[in-house]
Amino acid sequence: MQRNLSELGLSYIHKLSVLRLAVDLIKADNQIYGEEVAVLTDLHQQFGLSQQDIDGIHYITLQQAVDSLKDLEVEAAEMIVDLLNDIMCVDNDIDYDENILLTSVKMSIAQNSKSWCNVISATNVMDETSQKQIMYLEDAPSEAAHKVFDDKYDRLLITKAFNDLGLDFFYLPDAISGMNPSVGLGTKDNAALLRQAMKYLVPSAVASSDASEGAFNPYDFFHFLMSRYNVSADVLKSHSFLMLKIRDSYYLDDDNNLARAVDFFVMDVSQEVKKRIYSFVSNFDKKSNQISYEGCYKILCDYLSTESKNVSHVFLDAKYDFRLKDSARTPIVFESSPQARTFYLLLLWYGEKGVPQSLFEEALSRLGQINRDDYLCKDTRMFDMNRFLKSLQDEKTEVARLIYNTIAIYSAISTKDTENVKFLDYISKIFHYRSALKHYVNKGFADVGKLSDPAAFSVMFDAQLKVYRLPAKVSRFVVETSVGPVDLAAGDLWKSLI
Repeated sequence: MQRNLSELGLSYIHKLSVLRLAVDLIKADNQIYGEEVAVLTDLHQQFGLSQQDIDGIHYITLQQAVDSLKDLEVEAAEMIVDLLNDIMCVDNDIDYDENILLTSVKMSIAQNSKSWCNVISATNVMDETSQKQIMYLEDAPSEAAHKVFDDKYDRLLITKAFNDLGLDFFYLPDAISGMNPSVGLGTKDNAALLRQAMKYLVPSAVASSDASEGAFNPYDFFHFLMSRYNVSADVLKSHSFLMLKIRDSYYLDDDNNLARAVDFFVMDVSQEVKKRIYSFVSNFDKKSNQISYEGCYKILCDYLSTESKNVSHVFLDAKYDFRLKDSARTPIVFESSPQARTFYLLLLWYGEKGVPQSLFEEALSRLGQINRDDYLCKDTRMFDMNRFLKSLQDEKTEVARLIYNTIAIYSAISTKDTENVKFLDYISKIFHYRSALKHYVNKGFADVGKLSDPAAFSVMFDAQLKVYRLPAKVSRFVVETSVGPVDLAAGDLWKSLI
């Protein structure tokens, strides 16, 4: 069991991560053995860590620990996996929780699988998650995955392989086939059973008319499920993958408060589908287990229910009015529009970094100092907006970019004449009344009955950093164009911003 890791040249964060994983594995089966504690003591000494250093492992999530070990050399990664494997075998009784934790770590840092395996630690998860349910999920069609899963023989073998581990394989086309004949290969008996069960398992759970009319969109369900698990599509790094809950875990946040996370194992199956699945399965001692009704099926029932709420996308029509991307195009109404919509789209453009309060103040001051007569046309005495925008573009400062982008958005949304010398007054008001606009936007989203989590779209103000930002990603927004709906990021307005 004794392995000398001190010669591997591990960094400080590598050492903390290894120790965190060792502790997690020892706790996985809820049994503590003397041999396991001896391993921790040995690691403590080899790494030359103080007690204060060891306390630091409790601030690291499983995702952070695994991510830090992905850059290890092959030999170092193999030695760490061997160490963790020895820990698991101390009691000669390999528990499922130990097995899934070790398999997730091993495949996420091993040279031959780390590029297509990963661990995600999600916080503020809205829904219960099943530890015995492996889900196939996609936000875009995957030819390689469907070639395997839509073949009845291949899917039967894969389902059995998962069942032998005690895992229920959730494959959405199977779950909804029969509700929507145009989708999937599942049996009508299963679909009828699910529909009948929904009447009892979920309050008022009658499948929506959209589903029976063939309007069910599996990619909207993907976003719905991800929002319930509070997992951002940006961290998945794959458009088609298998996802399995590892465990519920806890860590200390920056305020030293105990915070809960749900750890998931994610495996990209956009290629080499069967090879990757059987590589995963080969790590387990096969144990049959009865599958209960939970996890994705429960969330699917919520989604198909008449009371199902939409969190997937916001639709912007030709006038940039906000609507939910549902069959009724439910409107989202903001007071003081179009200023509120301009403020919102401006923050959406700036993304996670947001816009500092000081930059808004600087932009407001800058607009107040502009001599507008300098930009009046000699003949018409109208404001030359194009020349003004060109001067901002040439300046290439943050404040100039903010003013430029606000004008570009407001010009697209409002009906105000950009050649009127008073046009800039409307832009100044957006900067000046940003706090009120934040309130109007958040109230507009909160008032929409079909939106299950208004906070996911609401404007936030970080009081510590003094920054306005949005948690929502631009990928959640679609805009109407002459050729039909397209992603907002691909629309003309977004392309015009600097």
